[in-house]
Amino acid sequence: MELDWSRYNLSDLPIPGKLPRIDVKSPDIRINGSLIYEPVVKNLLEKLSGFVAQDTSPIFLNSQDMVLGTGKSAVLAAEYWRLIHEKQTCFWVEVTGIVQMKRILLKVAYEMMLSGAIDNIKKRLVSLGGIRDGLSRVPEARLFERPLTRWMVDVLSSPTENFPLALADVTRKTRAFSVTDAFVFTLELYQSLVSKRIFIFLDQLEIYVRTNSARQIAVEMNELQRGISDKATLLATMHTDALVKLREQCGPDVQTFLESAPVLQLPRYSAQDLSEIGLFLLSKFRKGEGRPKYYPFTEDSLMYVARRSASNVRRFLLRMRSALMLGAISDYPTLDRKFLTSDTAKSRVFVETPIGE
Repeated sequence: MELDWSRYNLSDLPIPGKLPRIDVKSPDIRINGSLIYEPVVKNLLEKLSGFVAQDTSPIFLNSQDMVLGTGKSAVLAAEYWRLIHEKQTCFWVEVTGIVQMKRILLKVAYEMMLSGAIDNIKKRLVSLGGIRDGLSRVPEARLFERPLTRWMVDVLSSPTENFPLALADVTRKTRAFSVTDAFVFTLELYQSLVSKRIFIFLDQLEIYVRTNSARQIAVEMNELQRGISDKATLLATMHTDALVKLREQCGPDVQTFLESAPVLQLPRYSAQDLSEIGLFLLSKFRKGEGRPKYYPFTEDSLMYVARRSASNVRRFLLRMRSALMLGAISDYPTLDRKFLTSDTAKSRVFVETPIGE
């Protein structure tokens, strides 16, 4: 059913999805993470950009709460967009499912292909005399064993869209080199030929840590960190349970690089913070004048939703969306406390409890 949001002096529904999540590829500012109310995370964003400026890697975003919806992905996306606006090279991957490090790297490779990064490597090599001759003139290429260099010549001489699949098949082709070896080689070439700074964003990296054995994580993360530490900055979200596993179960090599890895903790949002976030979203989709800034909510009713959401941004957004949808469907003029404390609102707005209430 198509709803007319102009009745609430809005151009559109400020929270579009039933489960708010970040997708930086979306053209919709409500989804891609470019829309963030910075005042509530100002100090955190400053710390994050400070570590990025120092070339610190890895950098983890964490929260005090174990539940989903505390806003880590939104803050990570804010840094992604800041760097994109600075014309930096950034690759964003969402970690999902039961996944090995190989699959994460292949996702990054796919982003490199889509973004034009692989084509940029090709263009620079062609300007040096061609793929094969160009590689022979790149000092970094000489550091790698010949089978891997031959593999790279073949891959870069093929259509760009073949790159992720070729990376997945590198061990069979070279007999000796892993996906991580070839991935690191690709970063080395990009750094040498195109741009010195590369940023890899891994949203929900805790899923990888939770779903793999400590032994496998120790081997894969140590190999990756050794390979990319001076080639790319790694930024990731990580829940506390996953961090504890990394620190206590994954061996001395992982513990060593974690000692210098900053863990930036999100603040616990107050009801006032959440209310301000809601007001910010309403303002971004405000259409017309003559209504109070909280409309169709009142200041009191939006604060009521915030207090009922227990510091959880996702829960607050879900409930704010549900209230707007219910009000629009029922033609309720103002979403005041009377509306939000009605039996209907109790059963259809304040129902998102699985994420930690």
